Amino acid sequence: MYIVSVLIAFLFHQTSLIAVPLYFVFDRDRELSKKSKKLLVIGYILVIVFINTVLSFIGSDWKDYIVSTGTSNMSFYLNLAWAIIFLINYDSLVEYDKRNELFILAYILGTLFSVIGFWSVYGKRIGLYFTSCQFVLMSELPFCKNDIKNPALIKMAVLAYSIALFVFSYYIKGQADIIPFSFYVG
Repeated sequence: MYIVSVLIAFLFHQTSLIAVPLYFVFDRDRELSKKSKKLLVIGYILVIVFINTVLSFIGSDWKDYIVSTGTSNMSFYLNLAWAIIFLINYDSLVEYDKRNELFILAYILGTLFSVIGFWSVYGKRIGLYFTSCQFVLMSELPFCKNDIKNPALIKMAVLAYSIALFVFSYYIKGQADIIPFSFYVG
């Protein structure tokens, strides 16, 4: 079903094929293989390092990804901060739900891909395929065994962060123009 989902996504945007190798990190017992995880991370790092070569080899419209300029790439720093939080809580998150091991791996890969944003504004979008699981991981943080005794505080912090990021990204920065009747306070 995973491969079918990726192929359907491919019909909308060809970059979705980057998610296919993630399917192969599972062993015969449907557990995440440590060796496969390491190979996957190394492989994706090589793709990131040589992304311009890969895209120029593909040619066509992909050359636009190469010549685009980078940004301040604030999203990389946000992704990195959350990746550190997820890694600190790795054992608790995986104990709470075994699927979180895959989500954390995917999030780390997405964070790696967001590095591309320093030289290509379009290229960093590839990381969005992997970082979309952050909301699942964030929502499960209050249920982890951690030093904070008040899970309600974590819930409020995650909710406040999500709302603030939404308002900043879509309303203040105007990314994606999802608010059709926006107005500016002068």
